[in-house]
Amino acid sequence: MRPSHTPLLLVEFLAALISALPSLAHAGAYTSLTVGSGPDDYRSYTVNANAGLFDLPVQLNLSHFRAKSAQADDVTQSVVGLDWTAARLLSVGISHSKISDGTLDVSGNDAMLSFSLNELWKGELRTVIDAGYGKSDYTPAVHPIGVNSQSLIQKRNSVGLRQDLTPSFAVYGSHDRYNYDRNPTAIAIFLILSSRNTSNVAYTLLGFPDKTNSLGITWRPSDSLTLDLSSSKTVTLLEQQLVSKRLSLDYQVNDAVNIATAVTRSSSTALLRASGQTVQAATNDTYLDLTAGWTF
Repeated sequence: MRPSHTPLLLVEFLAALISALPSLAHAGAYTSLTVGSGPDDYRSYTVNANAGLFDLPVQLNLSHFRAKSAQADDVTQSVVGLDWTAARLLSVGISHSKISDGTLDVSGNDAMLSFSLNELWKGELRTVIDAGYGKSDYTPAVHPIGVNSQSLIQKRNSVGLRQDLTPSFAVYGSHDRYNYDRNPTAIAIFLILSSRNTSNVAYTLLGFPDKTNSLGITWRPSDSLTLDLSSSKTVTLLEQQLVSKRLSLDYQVNDAVNIATAVTRSSSTALLRASGQTVQAATNDTYLDLTAGWTF
């Protein structure tokens, strides 16, 4: 695997900057650490940090994910983004991400517009519509014989809706559609063999998705407890189906500390060649994540 230190160093530097200069944050700052486990000695960690900048309606978001297992190369994902609340009706988000699994590097830029439609009629229950666009550059880190080593461009369009049914209960859903500048089938078959199927978006992108549909519900039985149940289904360009079902529980211990746990059931159908030969067997695995977060 080729080392990819730059995104991690950037995330660590910016996270340290937020911690060292809390005066930058007009609305406080937040950081969290998530540790994950699963089959085949799967282990992962995710570091998140965000903070408001000065007195501007802008939030800086940082994230770094790393996973390893006995059956696949290490996967890393680093994300840097900004959220801008332009008005009560509109917010804008932009981000840049880097994903690598030793055989494939993915560099992406994303933008999202969120419209709080309930502001139009001064409703207390939120109605939020999202519209997103992303562009990613897939570059092989290795160049297999007989496979075009030219980079591949992926474009993504997404729409989403979140609707509060009561002050404590909400439903949400999204649809993502992906397009590529050329047929990636040959390189996809080669590279997908090194990937795994988990709930993390890094793995979905490494599987060359065609479309993704997601649905979820969120319930807050109290001010300190939040339950979330979601399901997503991705169909790849190779007609493989990736399904993820996730149940998470978040508990706000006090004003500064929260803890969370999540269980994900992740499955994929077998990947077959036209001849019927199995390229990748079907999977059905369970993953556990534990999170601790701090607001300061």
